[in-house]
Amino acid sequence: MKIPNMKKGLGAINWHPEIIVETLRDKFAMAALQGMISSAPMCDRTEVDKKAWARIAYAWADAMIVARRVK
Repeated sequence: MKIPNMKKGLGAINWHPEIIVETLRDKFAMAALQGMISSAPMCDRTEVDKKAWARIAYAWADAMIVARRVK
């Protein structure tokens, strides 16, 4: 796989596709975050606390993983 030259126009960004690993938990957190952003009460807020939103999204992701477990 050819790694694109990211130094042109974007600054010195180190992009290595073999380092980026998306887990099932990350995918569930992304889905939760999309739902939070699309929710009217959540997106009407003027201040966004990114760390709090991330904690909430991963809490939802953990709940989704628990719900997926088969006994």
